[in-house]
Amino acid sequence: MYAREGVELERSTLSDWVGGASRLLEPLVEALRRHVMSAGKLHADDTPVPVLAPGNGKTKTGRLWTYVPDDRPAGDSAPAAVWFAYSPDRRGEHPRQHLRSFRGSLQADAYAGFHHLCDGGQIQEAACWAHVRRFHTFRRTLASVLVKMRVDVKTVQKILRHQNLKTTLEIYAKSMPEDRLQAQGMFLELLFSQRRTDLITSAFVGQEQ
Repeated sequence: MYAREGVELERSTLSDWVGGASRLLEPLVEALRRHVMSAGKLHADDTPVPVLAPGNGKTKTGRLWTYVPDDRPAGDSAPAAVWFAYSPDRRGEHPRQHLRSFRGSLQADAYAGFHHLCDGGQIQEAACWAHVRRFHTFRRTLASVLVKMRVDVKTVQKILRHQNLKTTLEIYAKSMPEDRLQAQGMFLELLFSQRRTDLITSAFVGQEQ
């Protein structure tokens, strides 16, 4: 806006303005956090965000955690809200700190950092049907692919016994038949059909370099 008017502002000045604005908004952010954490049920997730790393000539990866009370699809009339929290990494201590005052049901994905939160009984796990359905569909399709590849029954059972997709894929890769290239091709086709491109690298675990 200032540039369009021919006014040049130093980056340090703009940074000071952003910092000052964030300090002024801290009471509002804290009020939002208390409101979100007072809900009886939360959806939680995290996403990677690029963060400047001065002196390195590149960015590093931080995490942005989101906590959302929104049960409108289940008939709740309360308005939705969201509280964001930043952390420099994805260690499990961060959600533990964020949710230290929360009491209720937590709906999240299978990230291990969320699992221990339910151990004390103050937080109850609310399983996500979307994740359950996705995993069930994936396992059923994977079993079909393994049968077509004539993988023996014991190996199929060993592969499908694991509940973690990444572990499943690693065992699958190590158990591939001799025609590894054909097996990986079929497996990649399966991943794309299930929109699990995030797990493609796991299909190649154990492959000779």
